[in-house]
Amino acid sequence: MKGWFQDTLPFFLSHFSTKKQLVIHCDADVYTSTLFVLCKLDTLMKADTIVMFDDFSSMLHDFRALSDYTRSFRRHYEVLGASGRDYYEHVAVRFTK
Repeated sequence: MKGWFQDTLPFFLSHFSTKKQLVIHCDADVYTSTLFVLCKLDTLMKADTIVMFDDFSSMLHDFRALSDYTRSFRRHYEVLGASGRDYYEHVAVRFTK
């Protein structure tokens, strides 16, 4: 689906369910979009859910959104891995709570 996350994600989620472990690739790029995605997916993200971020090196976007989300929703995570030439641009985390 193309479009803004605010316009497309609610419709997608209204038709989505799973009992399996989720692996989410978050390519939202900016703070507000990343935070929106994490908040909307909160009820689906159980312990062991893995989220991969592709622009984590900017403190103002993915990193900040994850930080604000985890503090607001009292979630905990561990970093599984990170890669990037000079900075941790790509980061994968697993939620533990």
